[in-house]
Amino acid sequence: MTSKAALIYNALLADFPESMKPITELSQNTAQGASKFRDFIICHQQAFNFDSLKNQRPGMKPHKEQTPDALFLHNDKLYFVEFKEGKNVDKTDVRQKIHEGLITLYQYCAARNLVTRQEFVDLRIRYAVIYRQPFGGAPPKTVLTTLQQTQVYFNLQNIEGLLVEKTMTNFLGDHIFKFLQKVSNGHVKRIAIMDQAQQFAEFYQ
Repeated sequence: MTSKAALIYNALLADFPESMKPITELSQNTAQGASKFRDFIICHQQAFNFDSLKNQRPGMKPHKEQTPDALFLHNDKLYFVEFKEGKNVDKTDVRQKIHEGLITLYQYCAARNLVTRQEFVDLRIRYAVIYRQPFGGAPPKTVLTTLQQTQVYFNLQNIEGLLVEKTMTNFLGDHIFKFLQKVSNGHVKRIAIMDQAQQFAEFYQ
């Protein structure tokens, strides 16, 4: 039997086939004032570009919300992923995107009559923020891992428990690779992470 998460994800793929984009493109910095093709993660594997989805609330003109960059389906869980490659990450923006992403997804489900309100509440939804390591690699790896796991920087843990089952942050290259490999159901075999100056890439596989 198809799970509700898979039902929603498959409907998105069917309705928006053009929204499947390479992770390279989804992770690029396209903020106003940024270089047009400023790369972060180099990976040709495709993911669903959730930024292409608009809020389709009945009775209103579809409009764009602030939403996470990508959506993955793994083990009947939906994973929202936000990529942040810049130095100064807006904490409020990171938190706002999951809230508006959930609203956009719910309105899509309601418009398509995919799930009931209670079934949507019962979905297993996770939110991951992948961003460039902010510490210049100076602290020991064990310290960096601890800092990454605390998620204090974005205050994400206090949104867990209602619609978001679990949140996570990733800024360590090998952790980013393992996460993308998992949520892509093993399809991601290798990634490269560009440095801030766009002159050097570290590879993980």
